[in-house]
Amino acid sequence: MSKTKQRSFIVGTLLFYGILSGLIVFVISKSGVYPRGEETLYYLYRGDFFLQQIKQGNLFPLWDANWYNGMDVRSYSPLMGYVLAVCQFLAGGNLWNGYLVFVVTLFLCGGICWLVIGCKRNRPWMGALLGVLWFFMPTNLYTVFEQGNLSYGICAALLPLVIWGIHQFLEKNRWKFLLQALIIYLLILMFHVGYGVVLAGSLGLYLLIYHFANRKTKAPGIVFLGILSTLLVMGGWVFSLWKEQGQAPDIIGLFQEQMQSYWITINPLLRLQEGYTHTYFGIAVFVFIIFGIFMAKKSTMLWLWTGLVVSIVMPGFLGIPLAFVLYGFMEWKSLKKPFVAVAFLLMVLDVVPSAKLLYGEFNGATPQDRLSEIEKTTLIKEAKEITEQRLTFIDGGSLGTEAAYLISSGENGIKEVAGVGGEKFAVYRNVEQLNQAAQDGNYLYLFDRCIEMGSDSVLIGLDQIYGENEDIGALDGAANRLGYGVVASNQKYRLYHKNTPESFGVSSKYEAIGIGTSAPMISLSFPMVEETDDTNLNHYTYEELSQYRQIYLAGFTYTDRESAEQLIKKLSENGVRVVILADGIPVDGNSGLQTFLGVTCQKITFSYGYPELDTTKGIIRSDLFPEGHSKWNTVYLKGLTDIWGTATVLDKQLAFYGTGQNKNLIYVGLNLTYHYALTKDKSIGLLLSEAIQLSGDSIPQRDLVPLRISQSGNQITIRSRNDGVNTTLAYQNLFAGGEGIYKKNNLTYVNAGETVIKIRPEYGIQGFGISGIGLILWICFFSWIKKKEKAGKEESNG
Repeated sequence: MSKTKQRSFIVGTLLFYGILSGLIVFVISKSGVYPRGEETLYYLYRGDFFLQQIKQGNLFPLWDANWYNGMDVRSYSPLMGYVLAVCQFLAGGNLWNGYLVFVVTLFLCGGICWLVIGCKRNRPWMGALLGVLWFFMPTNLYTVFEQGNLSYGICAALLPLVIWGIHQFLEKNRWKFLLQALIIYLLILMFHVGYGVVLAGSLGLYLLIYHFANRKTKAPGIVFLGILSTLLVMGGWVFSLWKEQGQAPDIIGLFQEQMQSYWITINPLLRLQEGYTHTYFGIAVFVFIIFGIFMAKKSTMLWLWTGLVVSIVMPGFLGIPLAFVLYGFMEWKSLKKPFVAVAFLLMVLDVVPSAKLLYGEFNGATPQDRLSEIEKTTLIKEAKEITEQRLTFIDGGSLGTEAAYLISSGENGIKEVAGVGGEKFAVYRNVEQLNQAAQDGNYLYLFDRCIEMGSDSVLIGLDQIYGENEDIGALDGAANRLGYGVVASNQKYRLYHKNTPESFGVSSKYEAIGIGTSAPMISLSFPMVEETDDTNLNHYTYEELSQYRQIYLAGFTYTDRESAEQLIKKLSENGVRVVILADGIPVDGNSGLQTFLGVTCQKITFSYGYPELDTTKGIIRSDLFPEGHSKWNTVYLKGLTDIWGTATVLDKQLAFYGTGQNKNLIYVGLNLTYHYALTKDKSIGLLLSEAIQLSGDSIPQRDLVPLRISQSGNQITIRSRNDGVNTTLAYQNLFAGGEGIYKKNNLTYVNAGETVIKIRPEYGIQGFGISGIGLILWICFFSWIKKKEKAGKEESNG
């Protein structure tokens, strides 16, 4: 095709793309289910938040007060908030139209990428057709319109150019192709770091296969070094998030979570039988891979082999192997036109069952209509009208992002305890405890901790409570005791409200404290036990812990066993009762034994249930172990001073309950607290009450303290008249307030007076340092490649 004809072809194709994108937007807007996707509203909420912050002059938003008692809004997709903000801006500020602008952008990006590749490879028609097909491929539709992962969607749209640039460098050894590929790869990393890491692994596999197939080391080695240096450029951002949010992208965990049978991955009928419940690669694509492995030339075959392996290993990222396969299709120039036509036809047919993700019910219902109906039936509308400070919504996540969006978005949006995004947020464990309390029937704990979290309103889905509708009386009773009254209800939901100051913090006094990973479990049944967020005994002082009447240790840790033992011994000798769940005693690094203050654990396994337990409360015949726990791995105890409980096993009396070096050191084995949490066995509950010497009806003393809290950009100002006040804001490592603020149970505490909290990345300097080193290496890397290429040309010319 001549250049003139090619230009005309490109213009015509772009016009066709524009018309088709308009048709796509029309279909989606009439679908009655848009914006569809599990995470879509989360992304749109972030985009709207970024847009409003930018309008206020805050170009780098870091903190949002609405979700999770205040959350760090940075994520492993740093550019997405800005991209969606731009789309919403282009749509005149309308959120829903902004989403449609994003969909158009997604379609055009993918289409233009394939069109460019087709023209560069002198196959413009194939590039134009793949550009259309790419958007509609089942795995891409599933990612964007079922999972709602808009970050992955934009990464997939840009991916073809990365593949093309790398392949061109390998074949032609021109540095500019690699530079173009790695610049786009850097953009992909900025759209989602996790996706970029998986792409790096996939490209690494291709380079390895390329190395063995062609017996070339230099070119694939250079490409791999380029990928690593690009990863390092983003390393500063990842390092900062990892340090401040306490976790790196869990790529391995993501693989394990998304692993599935390969038959599911390529089974075209599952979409018709079960709906869109699994990722789908495409039977047509799989058939093409098998055909190509036997019939294609080597340059195509390498992409097909890589695509096959990656699709098996990483079903959660099927867009990556799909791009490999379609690029191999592009490179298979010897494939006869009838076979090309059949391949396209099969792929189009494979798209049809997934098309419903676009057109939905096609009833014309708007997002406002759909969300308004949900708002009414769930009592969210009433909750927003009466809430002064914050709402706790207990629904077990059944409404997904829709509930979180409805509660916090728009001009009448309010703050809420939960949100979307889960584990990375500071108070995620606190929120999980509230959900667990509702399911277990621990309603005193539920409403008491709602006060701790600053909620004057509590909305509960009745299908989430223990016993469902039969337990409403107990639910109302616990609410009334904590000062909450029923203000609205229907068959599925119940709304409670407590009269409070408009903005308030909480001063609390507990009689007991729990330390360790399993300690929160006991707090559910005994609300008087305060939770902590630090499991290490060496981080606590005698002065701090001696303020409590009791200490509960379950799953605790230490860095220095001797000093930890001295601390607990001193506390117990001075009248503090210490209850130690023996199953959670750490293994000593020297002896390899679970031992603490002279008491040693011995492992034992029970099947289906405990034997008879001879205790100070008499003989206990406990409930059987619940379903899924028929094998009960636990410990009994040696070294107790006074034995208060034994289990008879093979005519031997095995101690599991008693005192240690003094009467205030109480040890409990057999993992009884976990058994009680699962079964609610009253006899076990009485035994634990004796050990802990607390009643499940006891609640901490709480006083509401009026606060004045204001935010300006990335700064929060808090005014309190009391010391030691829980502001009910989630504590962030972003907070810089000197000695004026401190953290307890993931919440932020302040003293009397005015406290100014500056929100800034604590590890910004180190992060910039890592990225700076990566950028320098990146520049040096390309300078070296360019010189090598120039030297090679001069040598060949000479």
